Amino acid sequence: MEAVAHRESSGDPTRRNGLGYSGYFQFGEAALKQIGWYCSEPVCSQCQQEFKGAWCQKAKDNNVHSLNDFLQNPDAQKVAFEEWMQYLYGATKKCHDKIGQTAPGKTCTVTMSGILGGGHLGGQGGVCNYLNGGANASDGATRIGDYVCCFKGFAICDTVAPGDSSCNNAAGGVCGDPSQENCQGGEMDETGAGSLAPEYEDGPDVSGTPLIMGPDVSHLSNMSETLKSIWVASLQIMTSQLTAAMMDQVLGIGMLFDAKQQLEVQRLLQQRTAEAHKDYQPSEQMCEIGTMVRHLATTERQAELTQVAMAKRILERELASGDALTAEGSKSDMVSRLKQMRDKYCGTDDNGGHLDYLCDNKNADPARRNRDVDYATTLDSPMTLKVDFTDGEMSEDEENLMALVNYLFANRAFPAVPPSYTSLKRFTRPYQDMRSVIAMRGIARNSIATIIAQKTQPIDHEGDAAPFMRALMKDMGIEGEEMDKMFGENPSYYAQMEVLTKKLYQHPNFIMNLYDKPANVTRIRTAMQAIKTMQDRDIHEAMMRREMLLSMILELRIRQNQAKVLDEVRGNLYRSSPGPQ
Repeated sequence: MEAVAHRESSGDPTRRNGLGYSGYFQFGEAALKQIGWYCSEPVCSQCQQEFKGAWCQKAKDNNVHSLNDFLQNPDAQKVAFEEWMQYLYGATKKCHDKIGQTAPGKTCTVTMSGILGGGHLGGQGGVCNYLNGGANASDGATRIGDYVCCFKGFAICDTVAPGDSSCNNAAGGVCGDPSQENCQGGEMDETGAGSLAPEYEDGPDVSGTPLIMGPDVSHLSNMSETLKSIWVASLQIMTSQLTAAMMDQVLGIGMLFDAKQQLEVQRLLQQRTAEAHKDYQPSEQMCEIGTMVRHLATTERQAELTQVAMAKRILERELASGDALTAEGSKSDMVSRLKQMRDKYCGTDDNGGHLDYLCDNKNADPARRNRDVDYATTLDSPMTLKVDFTDGEMSEDEENLMALVNYLFANRAFPAVPPSYTSLKRFTRPYQDMRSVIAMRGIARNSIATIIAQKTQPIDHEGDAAPFMRALMKDMGIEGEEMDKMFGENPSYYAQMEVLTKKLYQHPNFIMNLYDKPANVTRIRTAMQAIKTMQDRDIHEAMMRREMLLSMILELRIRQNQAKVLDEVRGNLYRSSPGPQ
């Protein structure tokens, strides 16, 4: 076993030659199939030994499931070799009668181990054919007769044929001993030539059919030294030339890699530059939205102040406090409002045109006719109202709004009670009821004050958004007096939100400008979301005011029922009380 392994693979269990023969003993597919280790059909004898088929259960019992398992398991290879030798022993019995004779064309004596060695190279058919006087087949470097002589004289009967008395063990040396014929100093050559190990074009056929048939050419072995000296020297020179050429090629390849790296870095830099130019250049539309919202916070704050002031002035009128005319009595309030209607708001066409006595002012501004009762024209339609309670002057819009509010709330104001009545105990309860009514009216007062406040024109004109909104409306065909009616001198919070949440998106350019850089579209979407959040907040506040109004309506209904129940309770108590009624 050691001699064959040394001859075939120099003792390397992982070795594979050019034809795919593998392991210590350079097994091929056909040999392993013969002993039941490899289950797939072998490839042809002159083809590459691929070992891509299935391994049998016998191999798996020895932890071999693949070629890699076989190469990494020297013990399994030795078991396979023993089984291979036992197989060859039985398959070559037809030529065991040649034991003790001289090998054909050689001077060595045929032994059992020599027959098995020759069978390992040429198969059972090849070695018996040779011993019976047939051709001394070759695998391209070694002939069957060489192996018959090389491996003669080993004691193998106890291993390959235990109990077989016909097995002939003959004393002999070890292959590698120079005294052995055709075993000059170990391996025959450095290629590991053998039955399953030659690195030549033609591989052996372990089924028993030799690959190369012809005359004995063993005499050519005398030329080996000459060939080595010529071929090896030439190959060394060629190797040096190829090495130098490959070094030059590596240098060129390195230059290509360097150029590739440089070009990729330049491309990446240009790509990042383009991305920066694309992502960090805001669009004109984004700037327009930013410009239009910059005055929104200031306008909203002024609207909140107007709301408080408006609610306070209405409350003063109902409480007959401050400089309200009701402080002089409800009669003074009615007379003042009648005079105001006759001078500024009386509609001569009203009541079928029969208001000559009431509407005797023919010089009144027709544009202000019925503004004291026309909610749509006075408050609902305009987007901006000129209201400023801090300048000490009464503007036309302020006068119209106060006249409208006076008709909407407390048309008949509570009377001014004489001072002598206020000290009476019975005055307390009616006055509390009056204040309760005023408080409930306050919910509605707050709603109309909020609407007026949102349409209040800002006082500060510095840095406002009016020019940009006017330009936008002009592009949409709204200009001149119509635009003045819509915006006034400076757009209110209501007008600005109208543009930002509605008018802006009606402009065709807005849709066209969305065909922009993705980063700008994302910015515009974010701005729209922020504006929507402000609008949602306004809607939330309106819903809260509506909820309060509904709660007051419910309270009034409950008070009506409460009064009925209270009257019944009082009546029952009065009738059930003892003594004089």
